[in-house]
Amino acid sequence: MIHRPSRILVLLLLLGGSLPVFAQNVTEQQVKWSFMIGLTRFIGWPQEFPNNTFEFCIIGETGYEQNHYSTERYTVKGAQVKKSIFTKVLPTFDMVQSCNAIYFSESLADTEINFFLKYLRDQPVLTISSRGAFSRYGGMVQFVTVDRKLRFKLNLESTREAELSVHPSLIKLALPGDS
Repeated sequence: MIHRPSRILVLLLLLGGSLPVFAQNVTEQQVKWSFMIGLTRFIGWPQEFPNNTFEFCIIGETGYEQNHYSTERYTVKGAQVKKSIFTKVLPTFDMVQSCNAIYFSESLADTEINFFLKYLRDQPVLTISSRGAFSRYGGMVQFVTVDRKLRFKLNLESTREAELSVHPSLIKLALPGDS
């Protein structure tokens, strides 16, 4: 069991380490964005990032393409985070090969998401979504709302197949079930 101070520390790291966010009116989308970026700090990739750039890709309409969802102040394992957006047209496999993490929009059809999950199955790419059953179908991180709180499920089998390591603190914070 994680001690309470450790849980608070992990939560702060997931949320980007900034306390002022709690004082503002924060949307669920803003909390998810902070969680997504924060989660990457607890994942280990099997390779260095080319050009010292961590590419966080977003597929589908989300609102994260707006400028206030910035990656400027974020780094992952010392690499600067770059945001790539694919909202109008689904990207090709060649386009997503440079992605280190991908968020799949809820606006995508199940067939579209499953298509990418099958392709990415053994690739070192962290896959994230809020879609129902995402983790059961091979997605790695699925956001869920429980008692008006944003939580997440982990699919550890999928992370192992992709050779991504997950920090034990993150595993302990995940909801039981698909992990």
